[in-house]
Formats: sequence, structure tokens, C-alpha cells
Amino acid sequence: MHRHRSVNRREYPLLVLTRTPNEHLCIGEEIKIKVIKVEGSTVSLGVMAPKEIFIVRSEQDERALNNTSITFRTP
Repeated sequence: MHRHRSVNRREYPLLVLTRTPNEHLCIGEEIKIKVIKVEGSTVSLGVMAPKEIFIVRSEQDERALNNTSITFRTP
């Protein structure tokens, strides 16, 4: 059995928003998330943020915490 390292994280309330393709939502003044397309149950998102903000998909989060190499951000 594979055990994941326990991570002490704070949980926050979930804000649920409805967006359609080409609509955005903003997080603060520097982060913008754009809905690129929706196909069935798959949603493609674009994230615009400063390069110093680390962005990783949730399934890669454990590897990131264990310092495993992940390539995600592009210039």
C-alpha cells in the first residue's frame, strides 16, 4: 500500500461560479483564469499569472511537495 505524506493544509469555503467559454474570473489583481473550451465533462482552462506564482494541477501536487520534477508553466 502506498502512503502519501500528510500535508497540513487549511480548508476554505468553496465558491462555485458559472462561466462559459471565453469568460474569465480573477483572483486578486494578478491572476486571471479563462475558460478556453468545454467538451462533455472536460473543461480546458487558461491561467494567466506572474511567473513567480507556482501553478500545478491537483494530481501533480503530491509530486511537487516531494520535490519531484514537474514541467507545467511555459513562458
